[in-house]
Amino acid sequence: MQVNTENKPIFRSDYIVPKNLHDFDPNLFIEITDRFIEQNIGKDEKVAISVSGGIDSRVTAHLLHRKIGNRLYLFFIDDGFRRIIKGMEECDVVAESFKDFPNFEVIHAEDRFSHLYNYSSDGEIKRKTWQLPYTNISNEYIKKVKANWVADGTILPDIIETKGRMKLKTQHNIDLPYNVKKIELLASLYKPHVRRVGKALGLPDEFIFGIPCPGPAQLIRVIGNVNKEKLEVAKITTDVTEQMIDKYCEMVWGSKFKYDENTGVRQPFQMFGVALDYHIKELYDLKDCESDKDNIKFYEMENCTTYRRE
Repeated sequence: MQVNTENKPIFRSDYIVPKNLHDFDPNLFIEITDRFIEQNIGKDEKVAISVSGGIDSRVTAHLLHRKIGNRLYLFFIDDGFRRIIKGMEECDVVAESFKDFPNFEVIHAEDRFSHLYNYSSDGEIKRKTWQLPYTNISNEYIKKVKANWVADGTILPDIIETKGRMKLKTQHNIDLPYNVKKIELLASLYKPHVRRVGKALGLPDEFIFGIPCPGPAQLIRVIGNVNKEKLEVAKITTDVTEQMIDKYCEMVWGSKFKYDENTGVRQPFQMFGVALDYHIKELYDLKDCESDKDNIKFYEMENCTTYRRE
């Protein structure tokens, strides 16, 4: 768990993740989290939380709501890059899933992100450029509802990928310049632990075992420069791919996925469509591979979604 006070992260030692997933007790974690909320959030203070269609922010919202009730304010920023889920826009799916929460708002802000079209082909620049309007809109909402805190679904891999030794890529929810204190209830957990907490909270399996999706969503799944045509391709192909693989798994396994409770591995782990870069070149030096040389060609794209520090 983590509290951000005056934008300075303070790590708490209230909870240490067991090395073995089987030893993780979600009910004990919920009890510890309840005390953590009581100790840090004042009885008259409000919390704003940025939610999405994912399990992490959903579990965080339920953990907060059970302790502070109507002092929790949920918002979803529709930036124009959200997913299509079974033919529905993600904002509508999220709104339906949080319909029982008294304070929920979809913020339609596509125009605030329009500068990202044809701006940069680099995945890391896309992520960092996306963060500024996202933070500004969040701060505006926080001010409107007079919240004292902001929360989100940050988990440990988000922190490791952004600030760890490898620095793989910038996660959208790390070190944002919010105008209020930030509380991160899941910052010590990995995805399998979050799923177990969601199960203990009684959330539906369709949310608990959903596939992970990046914060800036289809912005990252468009390789190279983004335009509306490529964005639409990424949205539709992702929705079609997910539905087709769900149907295939149901045909083969009798269920949409397999989940190993001991390892926390979901099969399939992730599936999505992408809009490829227009700028590709054929690789001739791979022709010596043991393959059907007459029918297989190899190509390399100039850009990638994940920033690699050489």
